[in-house]
Amino acid sequence: MESAAYDAVNKLLLNMNNHIGTLYNYALVNESSYKLEQFLHPYPVVSRERISNGMLPTVVYGNGNIFYTVLLSDTIYTIQDGESRPIYLYEGGLKHINYEALQQETPYQSIFEAEMKLIKKGYSGGLLQLFQLKDHLYFEICQGEECWNIFWNLKEQTGFKYNSCLPGIRIFPGKVQTVYENYIVRSISALDLKTEYFRKHNFKDSRIDAVSREVLEDDNPVLLFYYVNTERLKK
Repeated sequence: MESAAYDAVNKLLLNMNNHIGTLYNYALVNESSYKLEQFLHPYPVVSRERISNGMLPTVVYGNGNIFYTVLLSDTIYTIQDGESRPIYLYEGGLKHINYEALQQETPYQSIFEAEMKLIKKGYSGGLLQLFQLKDHLYFEICQGEECWNIFWNLKEQTGFKYNSCLPGIRIFPGKVQTVYENYIVRSISALDLKTEYFRKHNFKDSRIDAVSREVLEDDNPVLLFYYVNTERLKK
């Protein structure tokens, strides 16, 4: 097991490792008795070596709802009445990975090998990270050289997305670590801050430029804090 989250009916949703001894992405467990109720979402590919999912936040819980993603899938699921149900499907223009597509290249050494091979054929690699702001689901998806930030308004059932690599978009590349209400915390290594990202994205910000001059390449990662003005997302 890698991570766990609660749902609204006293259940634990456990995110499982991907390897020969674990054939399912999730297990639903009773919070009080710790009794297994059911396994959810069989892995489409089982890795020969243990593959950890724990560094990827794939389950979010807030306002009485639980949302989660599945490896190699563009679907966001929820738990209702103790059962897994698909609730949102992201359509980004790429083909969705399915069983037939996976069979074209078998066998695989790992689920990530399957992902890389299918991405080259025009398939989506799926949604790997999921966060919940105050009233929005937030996730990123990369397609080739482009990375998209998607915000989905849970109250109004409307969405907004933008390409974070476009000029004028003041979101600096980096890994999302966590969110709190409408704040997003990202991290970027000191080495990337001084080299790759500035060359690739030509990102110009006097504050970040000042930090990049002070840090050394082997320093700790730099944290960046963003406030998301959700009212502006409606425009």
